Amino acid sequence: MRLQPEDEVSLRRIGGLAIAPDGEDIVYAVSEVDLINNRRTTRLWRCATRDGHARPLTTGGDNERFPRWSPDGASVAIVSGGADGDRLMIVPGIGGRPRELLGPVAGFVPSDIFGSRPGSTPVFAWAPDSRSIACLLQSGAQVPGDSSVEGPRMVGDPMVAVEITQRLRGGPAVRLVVLDVAERSFKEVGTADRPLSHLTWTPDGTAIYAVTRADARPAGTSDFRLLRFSLDGAEPTIVAAFSGAAFAPTLSPDGRQFAVSAARGTDNAPSPCLLLLPAGGGDQRDLAMDDLTTYSDLTWLPSGAAVMAVADSGIRRHLVTVCTESGAVATLASGESWIEMARTSADGTTIAFVGSRLDDPGDVFVRSATGGTCSRLTDTNPHRTAIDWGTGGGVTWQAEDGSTIEGILILPPGNEPGTPVPLIIDYHGGPASHVTLGWNGQRQVFAAAGYATFAPNFRGGTGYGSAFSEALRGDIGGKPFTDSIAGVDDLIAQGIADPERMFAYGHSWGGYMTNWTATQTNRFRAIVSSGSVSDLISVFHTRYSADVWEWRLRGTPDESPEQYLKWSPIRYADQVRVPILFLNGTADRTTPPTQGLEMFTALRMREIPAEFVLYPREGHVAAEPAHQIDRMKRVLDWFERYRAFPPIGPK
Repeated sequence: MRLQPEDEVSLRRIGGLAIAPDGEDIVYAVSEVDLINNRRTTRLWRCATRDGHARPLTTGGDNERFPRWSPDGASVAIVSGGADGDRLMIVPGIGGRPRELLGPVAGFVPSDIFGSRPGSTPVFAWAPDSRSIACLLQSGAQVPGDSSVEGPRMVGDPMVAVEITQRLRGGPAVRLVVLDVAERSFKEVGTADRPLSHLTWTPDGTAIYAVTRADARPAGTSDFRLLRFSLDGAEPTIVAAFSGAAFAPTLSPDGRQFAVSAARGTDNAPSPCLLLLPAGGGDQRDLAMDDLTTYSDLTWLPSGAAVMAVADSGIRRHLVTVCTESGAVATLASGESWIEMARTSADGTTIAFVGSRLDDPGDVFVRSATGGTCSRLTDTNPHRTAIDWGTGGGVTWQAEDGSTIEGILILPPGNEPGTPVPLIIDYHGGPASHVTLGWNGQRQVFAAAGYATFAPNFRGGTGYGSAFSEALRGDIGGKPFTDSIAGVDDLIAQGIADPERMFAYGHSWGGYMTNWTATQTNRFRAIVSSGSVSDLISVFHTRYSADVWEWRLRGTPDESPEQYLKWSPIRYADQVRVPILFLNGTADRTTPPTQGLEMFTALRMREIPAEFVLYPREGHVAAEPAHQIDRMKRVLDWFERYRAFPPIGPK
């Protein structure tokens, strides 16, 4: 059985993960597709770590997420979605019917809307005594700024967009409250004029720490602050100011210091670090040996002598411990799996995480904190063993200037070594991101259709240090393009890729790269440009976040017009000879659909084969299952349409 678009969309996915304080049970979210109603539903499951026996945590609900165990292990706090909004609810630890604590009418803010991945991190936290929960409510006043990554806050009647250029500078004002679980009453602790995240209680339950962003910031930077709110009503104090981003400050068991996954520098070229700082404020100490590794999912070991973390470097992730005295790193789990959502039980006995691979959609794994092997605890997609997966792994090659570049390659099932196959180059988005050895279903769909998929980590992305990321600045179509094409040439030289049957795909920044590729070479038979950028001057004035372009192009269009013109694919539309399919969402505020429309119109005027597809209701990433399936089918149909045609030739 080979994976089809419907099969890929129908695979179950694991979301949130929480482990009981005693390590005996985990709760995790499983989402699956309801094709009849064209939606994805999410339910929470409870699983014993000893034998893997799983059962639903709740008696109902189809949009449950963000499980959080109470410190005493008696209850699990969850977020349950409905047509009228999100609710904060609690469920007995053994499972049962959820009880509502806070409904949508209260303006509950369930997740960090301005984090590294908006909407992915819950913003509520149990008190140490398990009697109350700290959470956020939206303030009554409407604050200028975007309320989400996808669009402006709408106020008044008629619908008037009140918006500022950069979403990270605004956001809804919030109230920090403490909710009494038994009485369902809450007390306001403090307010903030912008969102808070990563709520953390002091061990004695007298104060709450939270992260926010500084008021003023130059283009391309995010300066964070750690605040302390006292439950006695005193004004919040600034504990620490970070020169860059700071994610998930994690308090030590004795409450004396924080471990912080941070990134100095700019959003576009971050320099990762792992900081230690006193809980009362003071000097910050960096435990990281270099800026090549990003640390996440921090958890203190009970002894306080080390922090467990997920270490992300290049295409790989490892589960490690970092000594808080010396910074020495010890590996707990590694290999060809992609590790995320790592959790350690409060008693320090059990570690759980979600692991996936290029050929495995992912499951929950557990291991003893004292050693041993990692065991697959769940079997979310039992039919996966019947699927003929594409095979592959990491690849490296030399760029034009001799630099070593890394990426991944997935070959079709049953591929015969020495027989060149059709190749799809899949440019990643961002560009402040990188491809990994983790699951990517669309690439497996490409492999099932007989294509090798090559995804390069070109310069300008993350995962290889700040200098690697900085190489994109002022050269956005230069090294990213030549690095990638050098990788294609290497695959041709090895006899893997057929130079007469090559195609290109990319979404978001990858969409920009496909547009740029079309203006630079005719070696590809067909291209798909998804959620793309073509005109840098117009996108500067129409997307939600303009200051990323200030950093990438060394100023605004008024300050460096030559950069905006030089790197705009639309300027070179007369050089394009390759058929291009454009895919866009009507509600996309990250890369407005007019960007694809501009390039499409320029090609049609020149009688270059092109199609423009607009998906209603979709933002930057397609959410409706029917649209997800349609997109993959259209991509394959477009490539198949031109697969029999010879390429126009190099340019």
